[in-house]
Amino acid sequence: MNDEKKERILAAAADVFVRHGYRRTTIGDIAEQAEVSRPAIYLEYANKEALFRAVLLRYYQKLQARAARRLRSAGTLRERLGAVLRIWSAEVYEFAS
Repeated sequence: MNDEKKERILAAAADVFVRHGYRRTTIGDIAEQAEVSRPAIYLEYANKEALFRAVLLRYYQKLQARAARRLRSAGTLRERLGAVLRIWSAEVYEFAS
């Protein structure tokens, strides 16, 4: 599966999971949102749980990258701690939407 299609599936899955919750979300819902077939999703992900884990991992990696960028630009220890705390406390919700 190419990276663009995989990204489209992960973005669609994140959106559908947020709107409907894990239990009410189906692979069909995600496939429709991503404009791919259900079998295309199953080629990459064994089941809904595997896809959910991939969404969470993607989200976590993006937050880690954001924190790393902030740490590089912050000067003092206080500024660095403040930047990371803002990301992991308040901005985490903004970043998810």
